[in-house]
Parts: sequence; structure tokens; C-alpha cells
Amino acid sequence: MVILMLVEGSWCWASSEEKQSEVKLTSGKPIPIQIHAAPGWKLNLKAPSWLSLYQKSSLGKFQLMYQFRKDQLQNMILSPLQDQGHYQLRGTLYYCKKGERSVCQLESYDFIIDSDSSVQRARLSIESELKND
Repeated sequence: MVILMLVEGSWCWASSEEKQSEVKLTSGKPIPIQIHAAPGWKLNLKAPSWLSLYQKSSLGKFQLMYQFRKDQLQNMILSPLQDQGHYQLRGTLYYCKKGERSVCQLESYDFIIDSDSSVQRARLSIESELKND
């Protein structure tokens, strides 16, 4: 399914594909999150992009911990994660081709995150896979 919408004067289209990844991150340290747009694309800061962090409870359900607003997307830092914690970072980011009044596209992300003090990785990168067709 493809959805076409007008966002802040730019046309955006969406597919139902969601990128899912499993990630191991260190616990006890702040975790910077960086968004990397594909070459020729930029993050559309006027669009309703969002990212939310959920923590898995002892009952096995994910509970919302934090939601990044669209104006926070260029400078995101997760608070230190609990050791042996289980998290989910989900969201949808809107990208536009570089240039004025360009067509936009969105990508949805779903990161399953396990935290452990023995893991060295203390950074999370979100990589866009858009093409310049």
C-alpha cells in the first residue's frame, strides 16, 4: 500500500515497509542517536516525524519512556539505559530530496534494544536507505 499526502507544502509518499533491527547497547551511559539521510536527501524538520522509546516491563509489555519531538531530532540523547534492560525505539522519519518544493518520503524504524554493561557500543545511528531514482 502507498499513501500520498501533502506536508507543509511538500508531497510525501509512504509505503508500509518498516525497518526492524536488533541492537545491543551499553548500559549506564547516555546514548547519542544520529540520523543519517541518504545522499541527496535531508530530514524534513517541518513534517510530523517522531521517535519514541519504550521499556519492556517485568510483565513483558512495552511502556512508553520518552518521545522525541520533531524539533529534538537533530540532537537526541537517550538517558542511561538500565543494565540487562530491554527496550524498543520506534518511529517514522520524513525525508525530502534536497532542493525547494521537493517530493518527500518517509521511513519507519523499529529497533529492539538490549542493554548490557559489558557492551562497548554507546551510540545509535539511524541510516536512511532511500534511493535517488
